[in-house]
Amino acid sequence: MGFLIRLLVNAAALKPPLTPGTMRVATMPFVAVALVFGIVNAIIGPVVKVLALPRIILRLGIFALIVNGLMPWLTSALSESQPGVLR
Repeated sequence: MGFLIRLLVNAAALKPPLTPGTMRVATMPFVAVALVFGIVNAIIGPVVKVLALPRIILRLGIFALIVNGLMPWLTSALSESQPGVLR
């Protein structure tokens, strides 16, 4: 249940606001990207952080910023390869 709530919150955060002069955008691509983002952060993120732990310790935590910066990049790369999802 918590994962579903986070998925919907991420999808709502990714969707641009409706302002005058903008086009209406479908919701499903944002849900798909939010799902990819949730999977990357829930599964791949902790594995990468454990594997990078020696570098994080040696560099006093600054490498954690690099690891956290790679997670949205990986989400973008995975989302672009799916048909019908945002580009």
